[in-house]
Amino acid sequence: MNEPVFSILTPTYNCSKFIIRSYECLLSQTNQNWEWIIVNDGSTDDSELILNQINDVRVKVYSYQKNKGRGYARNLGLGYCQNDIIVVWDIDDIYLPERLEFIYKAIVIDDFDFFVSQALVVDNNFNFKGVRGFYENKLFKSFVHPTLAFKKSIRNVITYDKNMKAGEDLNIMILLSNNYKGCYFSKNLMLYFEDREINLNKTRQMHASHSLTINRLLKEKLVSFELKDKIIIKMSLFFKKIALSIFLIKPSLYLKTVQYRKIENSVATAELKDILIIIQKYKEKYF
Repeated sequence: MNEPVFSILTPTYNCSKFIIRSYECLLSQTNQNWEWIIVNDGSTDDSELILNQINDVRVKVYSYQKNKGRGYARNLGLGYCQNDIIVVWDIDDIYLPERLEFIYKAIVIDDFDFFVSQALVVDNNFNFKGVRGFYENKLFKSFVHPTLAFKKSIRNVITYDKNMKAGEDLNIMILLSNNYKGCYFSKNLMLYFEDREINLNKTRQMHASHSLTINRLLKEKLVSFELKDKIIIKMSLFFKKIALSIFLIKPSLYLKTVQYRKIENSVATAELKDILIIIQKYKEKYF
């Protein structure tokens, strides 16, 4: 077996039902030169038992008893990632078999500092909801965090706020998009599972975290803007907070604001066909 090129980083908390599915997803990758760094973040289900039953020297599990949150778990896991390319890999999502191959080409051959891709959003019944891609504003170019991979050499930029329960990745998005060479890959390389009822509460937590992050970056002058742009940014954060408070009273209004790109306009026919085959495979086995 060749030496691993990838360190796959996965924090997990009470997600035992997804562990084997995620492992089989890794085994289906066309590039098998990886190690899997799993941080068991104080799970109280049978996650540790299942993880310890995986007989693969490439799988390395780090557990502790008290849940400390995704930010803490990710920072801890990063310390154990020793290989050339570090890949974010969420336990409850499904990645297409060519993902690591595309990452290798972009980072090793084309010399990008980091790689992100589009994600096909599905509900918990595997029904398509849309595509999440990239958008730009005055601060940064956004991406779906679970699609991120990056060179180990820029590891110092990748730091998660351990006190945030959601939105702890914004700091990384801003610093990467403003300071490093990124490959924003236009294909959908993952199935991103999202439950909209839960998403509103998560969005509110995320907005609070984003506000703290943006204010800190502006205060510390890690990002630089003219006064008028700072005012626009702060006002947009303020009005979004008000809107989310209103949506909490009437969640149906929030659902109407959730926008995705239409499937037929953003996924090539051949690509969609391949994705449907993969979905059918996982539905038959795990749904």
